[in-house]
Amino acid sequence: MYVPYMYGRRSELLAIRALLGHADRDMTQWLPVVEPVIAQVNDLARCISLCQEAGQSIGVIVNPYRHQLRDEDALSAWQNQIWNKLNEAPAIVPTFLADARVTRSGLEAFLTRFPDRDLAVVVSDDHLSLGDAPWLSRQAHVRWFLVFTDHVGSQTIAALPAPRTIWMKDCFISQVRNADYQGADFFTDRHTFLRGRAAGIGDYLCLGRAFQDGGGPPGAVTIHAAYKDLASQHVRIEHFVSDDQIQLQVDTAVKFLQAARKLVNQVRRRPNEFGSNPALSEFERLVQESLFPQLAGSKKLQIIHHMCLMMDVLQGRL
Repeated sequence: MYVPYMYGRRSELLAIRALLGHADRDMTQWLPVVEPVIAQVNDLARCISLCQEAGQSIGVIVNPYRHQLRDEDALSAWQNQIWNKLNEAPAIVPTFLADARVTRSGLEAFLTRFPDRDLAVVVSDDHLSLGDAPWLSRQAHVRWFLVFTDHVGSQTIAALPAPRTIWMKDCFISQVRNADYQGADFFTDRHTFLRGRAAGIGDYLCLGRAFQDGGGPPGAVTIHAAYKDLASQHVRIEHFVSDDQIQLQVDTAVKFLQAARKLVNQVRRRPNEFGSNPALSEFERLVQESLFPQLAGSKKLQIIHHMCLMMDVLQGRL
């Protein structure tokens, strides 16, 4: 099972939608999870509807608190709309964020609010008590425990059932500026020792855990692309950075194509490492036709590639 964790920005939701009905991979082993940060519900509601039509499970955090949803009035209005949408979409997995804000009574209220549904609980830190963990593991309709293993103690992890546990981690090494990315970074090797210890792994894709709400015109344009290193079997992230890196000096479209050409050249040279998927095919087309999909479009393609690559690694295609 592969669980990409994202914040429900438009490029992320479009990436999910792009893989609905995808036939080349086992999509029952893909569970995108969205922790919403945007008060406007239209994009998320549309994604929920399309996932329901396709029979694709996605997890939606029902108690978000970041960015625009930090405001209590905005959160209440959001919940009124999205919870009604979830009631109409049984394929969607209501997901509860169990962190320092949450009490046992809050967990019980969540379980009561969504009876007879597959549910998920995100264990994001070590505030879940050792008494609550065994109790929670006995709740049969909690289908998945998404455990951020670098923030949760080993005793808590051991108290949760391995066949329903997903190891979550922010594996992406973020830099302050796009121009600061160089070469390739280690991403994960968890797939090499997963069997029998957990049901799957998850990450924050090529985005990182820290929420960033856009910005001005870029200096450098960078494309982050995961690949499987054939020697070590580890997943790594290679960074393809534009040659021009000074803000406003060169058009962003030119910078994008500089970075995209570098990616396409490496994919051609190393197909057994990057694999093949719709995102890589689209990058190839954009380079051939000298087209710029805007930075949001580039981000969407990077997310699609990352999800496909991780599924390929876990499903033995790479």
